[in-house]
Amino acid sequence: MKKITLLLSCFSLCMAVNAQSLKNSITNSTRNWISETNTAQRNPSMHIINAATTLFLDSMEGDNSVAGLTGRGYTTYFRGTGGPGLSPEWYQGDITAFTAFNGTDTSYVASDYNSVTGINNIDNWLVLPSLNVASGDIISFYARSPIGSTFPDTIRVMFNATGATLPEDISWVELGRFKAVTSGGWGNYTYTAPAASATGVFAIRHAVVDAGPGGNNCNYVGIDQIEVYTPTVIPGLSYDTCANALGIDTMFGGTLNVEMISGPYDNSSATTDATDPLTGWACFGEPNGSASAPELNKTVWFTFIGDGGYYFMESGTCAGVANYIDGGDTQFALYSGNCGSFTPVKCSEDGPNSTNTDFPAGFAFTTQIGVSYYLMVDGFSFLGTVADGEFCLKVTRLPIITCADPSITAGTTTQNKTDFCLIDVDSFIVDVTGAIAPNVGDYAGISIVVSTAPLTSADPNTDPAAIVYFNFANPAPPVFTRSLPNNNVFITTPGTYYFTPVLFGNATAVVTPAKFLNHLALDTTCITFGTPAIYIVHAQTDPFCTVGMSEFLNGKNEGISVYPSPAPENLNIDFISSSENNATLSISDYTGRILISKTIATITGTNKTLMDVSPLTSGLYIVTLTDEKGLRTIRFVKD
Repeated sequence: MKKITLLLSCFSLCMAVNAQSLKNSITNSTRNWISETNTAQRNPSMHIINAATTLFLDSMEGDNSVAGLTGRGYTTYFRGTGGPGLSPEWYQGDITAFTAFNGTDTSYVASDYNSVTGINNIDNWLVLPSLNVASGDIISFYARSPIGSTFPDTIRVMFNATGATLPEDISWVELGRFKAVTSGGWGNYTYTAPAASATGVFAIRHAVVDAGPGGNNCNYVGIDQIEVYTPTVIPGLSYDTCANALGIDTMFGGTLNVEMISGPYDNSSATTDATDPLTGWACFGEPNGSASAPELNKTVWFTFIGDGGYYFMESGTCAGVANYIDGGDTQFALYSGNCGSFTPVKCSEDGPNSTNTDFPAGFAFTTQIGVSYYLMVDGFSFLGTVADGEFCLKVTRLPIITCADPSITAGTTTQNKTDFCLIDVDSFIVDVTGAIAPNVGDYAGISIVVSTAPLTSADPNTDPAAIVYFNFANPAPPVFTRSLPNNNVFITTPGTYYFTPVLFGNATAVVTPAKFLNHLALDTTCITFGTPAIYIVHAQTDPFCTVGMSEFLNGKNEGISVYPSPAPENLNIDFISSSENNATLSISDYTGRILISKTIATITGTNKTLMDVSPLTSGLYIVTLTDEKGLRTIRFVKD
């Protein structure tokens, strides 16, 4: 409810004052707004930097009363319930609430809770003049509420391809809605026309339920710097630098656990720039996923203002993507501050939803109210080949889950099988379904620890039985999957092995970039252990393995060998095929990431081929042969 009751001293006095001055008098008497009249902080008059053609531009420097707006080609409508209140639907900005985005202090248009009475609903339409709009044209504007306002003022953006302006017309399409920012700055909002029209009409609606002076949801909003434009046709180039970062404020402040998607964006024509930061991207995986020599190649930039919420952001594909970025392989670096004066916040090379074929960056983070954030997106360069193409951004607002939250659960642990032979070609695959992990602190989420005995230490990173620490994911996905090839450097002797899920929060990094659980200092008061998957690895002389190998080889392509091992530059691969077909040979590291792959046409009998392994760093690798009858693997050492 409103904190101060609206008081009128006399009816006749109110009737004697014009609507605009009456509104200002009432608003000022019922809100503790912070004055922001320092014109030295004004933004310069401007237009969209990535506009190829500007179709409409209004910096709101004119008369923003209903009459003034009408004179500039706008149409305004009041569609609130319960009859008009003391304020008109739209009017000149009030400097006691805040000052304009640019220009003179009052040069914006405003709407407030007094446009209706009681607890009635507000629905005030600001309809732009009709325009010759192409599909993909963009409306951009700035909006905000008073700093610190607790009322969730909502703004909707509409489009009508028929040219009709009446709110009752059935052809209106809602392009999106958002809660006006209350952090003390202006948020930039952009929406895309879904269809071409020679008489296309955009509209901005201040639409709030339970909104009047006695309601709970409405205060005051301002709109400034409205522009409709055709975006540049050069993919990626317009937001190739920090200074030209695209505003994505509309992706934040949404409903909990509802994914917001924007794009597609394209880095095909992007480059690096001298203003790109020198730090904050140490996690980038160049040259081969090891992050031993991270680099920047095709950077594009986005910006938004924090609202204090906790979010998960990642890249991916979405409607409209025709040329998905190679392997989905993006890399993220998030900063706070301003271009040229950054503080690194988060870095991601592969996010929690990465697979062996799709490698989108992604991370969870907490925003600070009023802080400007910048996201740099780059394509991963694998041995000099840079991922480029289209991608989308996906943002989900998440609930805060503290270490003591009763909703925390380790979920259900399942495994692909229980018994292995020491030289089996299968992988250990563990799925954790339905886990809910804490998300507080610098690092939080879920991981898996492999041990030779049940974990007994409060801190799994110091448990004497632990031998493998997997990379972690935050937030915990609905199904958290980790796999470890049996032919690995960790499980080399027969025995029983435990794959234990670990949920954690309040962790800090001891290794930068932090990718694996043992890169973190864990808070033992914020750890939950799941049920381990238990595997029994048998010696090859075990009767179980003699039967198992015979069954596995029966009917399969038999025989595969590699040489030399260690291999300095080239690896010879010989294998037997039972038919003429296609087979795929791939080389992966022990985490399962495919590094080199090729497809060959096979002949019946012995096949010989050569693979160039010179780009690989020294270490143990796995060759996997896949055809229509299955797969087999063999290890080799790169010199």
